Amino acid sequence: MKKVVFSALAVLLALAVMSCDIVGTGPLTPGAPAGFDGVIYSDGLTSSVIAPLYWNGDNGFDIGDYSTDTQSGSSAFYVDWSAVADWNGLALNVADTALVDLSGYDALTFYAKTESGDQTFDKFGIAAGSAEEIFLLNQTVTSTWTKYILPLPNPSEFNSVENIFFTADGAGDKVILDEVKFETLGTLGVTSVANPAGSVNVMLDGNAQVNGLTAVFNDGVSDISNVSGVNLSVFFTYSSADEGIVTVDDDGLISAVGTTGQSTTITAGLGGQTVDITVTIVDHFTGLIYDDSPRADFTAAHFGEWNYWTFDAAHTESMVSVHEGSFAFEMQLPETNLAAVPPAYESTGGNFFHYDPGVDISSGYTEVSFAIDLSDGIAKSVDYLQLKLGDTSYAEWTANILDSTFMSNYAVEDLGTGFHVYTIPLSIMSGFDLANFRSIEFWDPKVGGESGTVTHSVYYLDAVKFQ
Repeated sequence: MKKVVFSALAVLLALAVMSCDIVGTGPLTPGAPAGFDGVIYSDGLTSSVIAPLYWNGDNGFDIGDYSTDTQSGSSAFYVDWSAVADWNGLALNVADTALVDLSGYDALTFYAKTESGDQTFDKFGIAAGSAEEIFLLNQTVTSTWTKYILPLPNPSEFNSVENIFFTADGAGDKVILDEVKFETLGTLGVTSVANPAGSVNVMLDGNAQVNGLTAVFNDGVSDISNVSGVNLSVFFTYSSADEGIVTVDDDGLISAVGTTGQSTTITAGLGGQTVDITVTIVDHFTGLIYDDSPRADFTAAHFGEWNYWTFDAAHTESMVSVHEGSFAFEMQLPETNLAAVPPAYESTGGNFFHYDPGVDISSGYTEVSFAIDLSDGIAKSVDYLQLKLGDTSYAEWTANILDSTFMSNYAVEDLGTGFHVYTIPLSIMSGFDLANFRSIEFWDPKVGGESGTVTHSVYYLDAVKFQ
């Protein structure tokens, strides 16, 4: 049995309404509950129910008992978001003491309504530490009492849970909640599973983590299609078609056993539904990340839209400026996306490259180099573009590559192409583990610095490598 520990940054609330018939679902089979009745809130708030944690400070919202209109019993409780100026969230304790084993339950459920208008919650779900593992996204609560359901895939994995959370972005209505509990519904199933990320490449003698699997659940009446997660894949089971080429463990960690160029499939399953994933062994990491195209290990799925930015890994020379070769990598915040960026967002951007479960750059490499066309941002007086290098534990080193001192130390302008070529020593990078390097990211193009407003900008990257 895999153990997932849920700490004080552990379970987020946002919500879903369902209305279609169940078709071809597989079962989610819980065991028998033991030592915990599943109830988090029924009647009356106490200090032991509200966890002493607000994700972004108190920030203006109010919490209290509410008896004007309840789903059942004498009291519900409200969260008043009308004075909230920024993204915020609230934690509820699952139990007064210790951690709780949820292996006997198959869903987290609650009732919610607003006092008058609508309120949208960012997320409702369950997380391991600070990394969400399963949640519902962008759900709207109306003025009518509605029951919301979050399925627990593979309930046996939820054996050590402490809190639940809900978060919202910015001011909204007063939300009333009641009957928050874990239940054994016995009606939940899996309608389908999919692998939108495509195939997986694993380095010779190395490992790769299955990511990006999705599932459509069903509560016996309607589909729940917006269940997501940073890595929902951890709840699947796995098998390899040829263990002489690759093996795969219970958590979806693939290990290369064969030789470069060999391929096979692994099968991922959840609730009686399965999906096949093609796995290919590629050569060892050589330091090159992008030169005309991304290294084969780093698939196009890593460059999808993220926080309103769009990415394209293969713009041709006739379309955009290129530092060398025939292609460059475009990243931009389009004008059409600009209006949708919430005012509370402190940054926008995303991964240019990431590789799970990480590669070792602690020996054999002394610097990271890349060429970037900054002309659009500079013309718009943008003075902040954050570079992040991170490891597999999500620790990071960051720098503003538009800072004048940083540019004078580490960048040289190529007058022939207009690109700035950065060469940054790894020796200045503290705060993350070079032996488990995972990602390069670019974030936060803003007018007036880090506290400014987001602006439409287009940047082109080329010749990204460790050397």
